[in-house]
Amino acid sequence: MTASAAPAASQEESPRLSAVPSADEANDRIRHMGWFEALLSQGPMAERVCHWMCDNRTVARGVAVAISPRLPVAIARDSVEHTWPGYIAGFDSLVRDPGWSDALINLALRNVPVRLVDGDKDPVPVPGRADELAERFANISTARRPGGHRLPLSDPVGCASIVRAVLSEYAASDS
Repeated sequence: MTASAAPAASQEESPRLSAVPSADEANDRIRHMGWFEALLSQGPMAERVCHWMCDNRTVARGVAVAISPRLPVAIARDSVEHTWPGYIAGFDSLVRDPGWSDALINLALRNVPVRLVDGDKDPVPVPGRADELAERFANISTARRPGGHRLPLSDPVGCASIVRAVLSEYAASDS
């Protein structure tokens, strides 16, 4: 689904995305994941739970494994290995901050291929956002795979094949 629209010639001339997400939109999408995810995404309760996990790492690892039985044990255990400042800063920069739109513009200017891959049962992505971006930027394409929000864990072979294809395409375009 590679788009035909080319990026602007320079960053100064690059159009801003028409639908740059807001923190409110991100929070709404998080609520679509479920009550537990929404609870742990922000606020005093999330901070208290995070501090408790820091103070009780061994128990927290066991709880993480118990509440995520579909995850590999090592990944579930490692999901509690963070601190509140690191967690909330990373979460905000990846989920709530619209800075990714500037990154997409810069990647388009450098003609770096981008694949936006959604799980067909993932409640988090904004419907139509990936397709909109693919229409706006020639270097972006989209794909949907069977699965949910943890797509790299539920379909590692499919995800690896997409990464391999992007790397091959990028290597071929560089020569």
